[in-house]
Amino acid sequence: MIKLSTPSFPTLFLVLARPLFVGVLLVLSACSRYSVSLNDNIVYEPPQLFSDFKVEDSELRTCLQGTIAEANIRSAEQLRRLICPAGSISTLSGIEVFSHIEYLGLAENNVQVLAPITELTQLKQADLRSNNVKDFSVLLSHKSVLFLNAKGNTRANCDSLQASHETQVIHLPKHCMQTNGNQG
Repeated sequence: MIKLSTPSFPTLFLVLARPLFVGVLLVLSACSRYSVSLNDNIVYEPPQLFSDFKVEDSELRTCLQGTIAEANIRSAEQLRRLICPAGSISTLSGIEVFSHIEYLGLAENNVQVLAPITELTQLKQADLRSNNVKDFSVLLSHKSVLFLNAKGNTRANCDSLQASHETQVIHLPKHCMQTNGNQG
C-alpha cells in the first residue's frame, strides 16, 4: 500500500515560490536596460552609458559611441580597447578622457598628430598602420607602450621611431627599415 502525505506548508510554499522567484529574476534581468516603476514610483533605473566626452573628429566620435554601446561602458575608465579601422579619422583630440585604453587600433585612417595619446597612461599596444603620422616620439616615450605597428606611415620621421626601452616592439615603415635595421 502506498501512503500519501500532505506536504507541510513551508515545503509547499518553497515548491510554489521557487518558480515564481526565478520568473521575477528573469523578468528583471531582461529589463536591465529599462526603468522599472511600481505605482508611478521608479524602483529601478539602469546606469546610463558613458557619454561625457567631446571629440572633434566625427568618425572617431561614431567609433567611440559604437564601442561604448557594444561593450556597455558606464565610465571612461571602463574603455580598455578601441578599434576604429579603415576610416578617415584625422584627429584624436578628445580621446584623452579615456585614459585607461590599453589597446588602440586605428589602422588605415588619416591620423597625423599623436599628442592627445600622451594622456592614455595605460596604453600598451597601438596599431597605427597606414596613417599619416610623422612623429611617433610622443607615443614611444610612454614606458607602458610595448607594441607599435607603424607600417605604411610613409611620411614618418624615422628618428621618432626609436624604442625608448628594450621591451618595445616596433613594426617600421619600409623607408625606415634601412636606417634602423630590420625590425619588422
